[in-house]
Amino acid sequence: MSGSNHMSEDYDMEKIIGTDDRSVNHDVRNDMWRPICAIYHNFGDPRQNFIGTGVLVGPRTVFTAAHNVFKLATGSRITSGYVRVGVRGGSAAASARIINFKLPKRYLTSDANGMDQYAHDYAVLHLESSAPAQWAKSHWTLDAMPVLGDKALKARTLTLAGFPAKSHTGKIDLHVGQGKALNWTANPDVFSYKIDTSAGQSGAPVFAHDPSTGKVNVAGVHVAGFAGSHNIANRLTNPVRQKVLSWIRDFEARP
Repeated sequence: MSGSNHMSEDYDMEKIIGTDDRSVNHDVRNDMWRPICAIYHNFGDPRQNFIGTGVLVGPRTVFTAAHNVFKLATGSRITSGYVRVGVRGGSAAASARIINFKLPKRYLTSDANGMDQYAHDYAVLHLESSAPAQWAKSHWTLDAMPVLGDKALKARTLTLAGFPAKSHTGKIDLHVGQGKALNWTANPDVFSYKIDTSAGQSGAPVFAHDPSTGKVNVAGVHVAGFAGSHNIANRLTNPVRQKVLSWIRDFEARP
């Protein structure tokens, strides 16, 4: 996509907390990182392009944040967008056009200035082709991942991996951070952490990884941050998981 510098739709929402502890991961061909994708999109102004993050959850479906494709403040949806995988130094190994998306109805009626929006800030994207998944050779299968309960969520080390628009390298590269969930429970449908993020990482998967088995459990998708305090994710609860799985099945069944 051409136009001005890429930036995320939520340019002021993600935060670095203290020292930036993220690392740049150039090994995007590793099986662990292959399904994580950069989402390039705009809302009608070709001079202003945006970037977000998501993860492949089917041959032609991506799990991400709703605000990557729909602006609550203006009621506008993306007019064009592409999902790219294997992104390193701004170059991608494969890409596909976004042709549709689904998000919760309650997100559309949320207050753009309120906390309620984050409890419904998730979406599934439908891609025109399976080229990204073919390159990735896999996708994360949500129906095979048990939902993390409160005890497991607090105990496990969490990883957040995404593509900030302004990176340490000066180009679009995968940045990875780790940390623990905090005891911040103002809303049971979100959870918080002090993992550093910046614009472009909205929709990034927040997940627990067992290095002994290679298994991944998605805890949620990153949606927002608060200066000097914490960042938050929409939590993958059982109801959210069931809704997301129904959207995936619907999209994947289409020609």
